Amino acid sequence: RRAKRKFLARRRCLRALRRTLAFIVVVTPFCYFGFLLCCHMPPEWQRGLPDLILLYEWWMFFRNVFALLRNIWFTPLLAVLPLLVNVVFVVAYPPGQAWKIRRDTYFNQFLDDRLAVIKHIENGDFPGFTPREGYVALPEAYAHTSLPFGRVSYTRGDNGYTIFFYTSWNVLETYQGFAFNNEYSKDHSPPQEDYKYMDFMAPKWYYLEY
Repeated sequence: RRAKRKFLARRRCLRALRRTLAFIVVVTPFCYFGFLLCCHMPPEWQRGLPDLILLYEWWMFFRNVFALLRNIWFTPLLAVLPLLVNVVFVVAYPPGQAWKIRRDTYFNQFLDDRLAVIKHIENGDFPGFTPREGYVALPEAYAHTSLPFGRVSYTRGDNGYTIFFYTSWNVLETYQGFAFNNEYSKDHSPPQEDYKYMDFMAPKWYYLEY
């Protein structure tokens, strides 16, 4: 009977390990190029797919914890392996910061399109535009520049417009994006007390997290 339990425990652990590795293989492209892969999808997929990945990641984590507790007495090394791989993927995924690679690649890929959006806003071309401040829903040709809703916010000041392109990847990242202002530079950043994190991207551009 103990041999049978050990055999079943080993099989369950190997199944959990295969499931974890399969998830890593499928999700890795989204870790590095998620914005590029999602930006031309329908709006409901742009938000729904990252949230689904996050939900499945947590579900897989708790399932691996359950597999560990259930099988550790029969096959301790195999029982801990799926959870260990899961944690390494979440906490210390190599090589480098996947979120930063995804963000920087997305910024550089569509920089010209964002400059075109800025020109349209300065000219007041978009429907629903109000001169002082507000939101505009971008047409389909430019919706990929601001995810997941295809809209930008803007405010007009003494030195021109400050325009914000959203880059929210999932439900945990609500207010993040690229901010444009003619005055921005390495020596002239947005007011730091307004943001949790900021990073200089290029002349006139900062990445901001509220």
